[in-house]
Amino acid sequence: MVKQRKEAAGAYNSQNRADFEDAETGQASVIETYLPAQLAEEEVAKIIDDTQTRPSNMKNMGKVMGMTAHKLAGKADNKLVSNLVKVRNKITAN
Repeated sequence: MVKQRKEAAGAYNSQNRADFEDAETGQASVIETYLPAQLAEEEVAKIIDDTQTRPSNMKNMGKVMGMTAHKLAGKADNKLVSNLVKVRNKITAN
């Protein structure tokens, strides 16, 4: 929900609609107060590094994502986790 609010705020910002942008940003901050604290990027990277499986390509990346998913549930954005797995294991789209 927070992600959607922030995306909407960005869209309103690009359309010069500060009134709607402020409303969406405010709603996002209220929602964030009820969510668990997000881990810092360094903490997420450590959990990924502690995972035993090292993916060599995109097909095997799902194994690492699955292994880290339960540890990071609600504590980190999956997009961040995915990007870190790719970077730390030098995975390309090919």
